[in-house]
Amino acid sequence: MMKLEHLRYFMSVANTQSINQAAGKLYISQQQLNNILTGLEDEMQVSLFKRTNKGISLTEDGIIFAEYAKKLLTIYAEMQAYFLMRHSADGMNHAVEQGKCILHTPPFISIFLSDFIKQFKTISPNIDLLCIESTEQIYAKQLKSEHLYLTGVPIAKQLSQTPESLVNVIPIIEFETYIYLNRHSLLAQQKSISRQVYMDYINAVMPLSLPNSYKAENIVLISSNIYQQLESIVRNETVCLLPGFLFTKMSSLYPDVTVRPLDEPIYSSCNIVYANTYTLSSADEILIAFLKTYLQNLQLFSRQTFHQNLSR
Repeated sequence: MMKLEHLRYFMSVANTQSINQAAGKLYISQQQLNNILTGLEDEMQVSLFKRTNKGISLTEDGIIFAEYAKKLLTIYAEMQAYFLMRHSADGMNHAVEQGKCILHTPPFISIFLSDFIKQFKTISPNIDLLCIESTEQIYAKQLKSEHLYLTGVPIAKQLSQTPESLVNVIPIIEFETYIYLNRHSLLAQQKSISRQVYMDYINAVMPLSLPNSYKAENIVLISSNIYQQLESIVRNETVCLLPGFLFTKMSSLYPDVTVRPLDEPIYSSCNIVYANTYTLSSADEILIAFLKTYLQNLQLFSRQTFHQNLSR
């Protein structure tokens, strides 16, 4: 019988178009993943994937199945996030008598950081939270005890020259990266955008972006300030790549900025990183749990806002 977990597995394969990549990402064997997909096909009595020597892709039925799977997973996540947040509000505020957390955040988080701090303080008034914006790569020798680091780019890139054995990593949320652009630009007339078209456009980029990822002559702004990035989109019609979950917060502040997906999606993740010599405190665990719930809610609302925006 189909399980919700199996729908997540299905969507992972659909997004990566690779059994091997999806299995590695899900930490299960390829054989187990194949068996789950075959089970879905048998239960639905349709072929969901085309399997060739070049890879795997969705059939017409698979595309329709994926739409239903997205809706089911979104509804479940909304329900889960609602009750998790309510549970947090009811139960976390008395979880510790006193505590302190120090959280280093990536620059783009600043657009909702004040709201995050306010909500966390409402739920956990006994925990002192200090947030520090980080604009540089993280190195193991720089990880301070009792400090948590929220990374917003792939771990392998963020933890430059840092052996995994020296750090602990806690996954927070996986997200899709979108192109943020001016609503009135010609590019915004497209429902999705190829990576090549994006690279040929005028770019505003974050400092941590790899230099060879962009054409130097097309870059007009390199800044870790998310507000400068968005202002440049409005005034200069630049484009930039940012996490999709920012959209719900950004859309009310910058109504002239919209988003479009890439033809070939780019997926990344936010993770909490901390030194392996440090043991998380009760306050840290509460902060991490709240952070997961908060970002899940942002992602859900951003998806809804994005689809409404795209249909205009």
